[in-house]
Amino acid sequence: MKITVKGLVTQVPVDAKQTRVAVTTNDGTEYRILPKAAGMDLVEEINATAEATGDLLEVEDAKYLTVRNFKILDDEAWDDSSD
Repeated sequence: MKITVKGLVTQVPVDAKQTRVAVTTNDGTEYRILPKAAGMDLVEEINATAEATGDLLEVEDAKYLTVRNFKILDDEAWDDSSD
């Protein structure tokens, strides 16, 4: 399923799928970024806010995203509650 998420790019412990970063949304949902496609570039964007679009894979309680494209946002752009 293709989705778009907005959130903070954070470093996470490497897991079985070799993820190193995640996008954590405003509500605390963590989308671990698979090290494929554009997701490999997000490793260089730790602590930035980003909007990422890609394919969602849910395994047990974890959500993984194969990022097809992303853009870095200013701090206010990802906070939907600031309206």
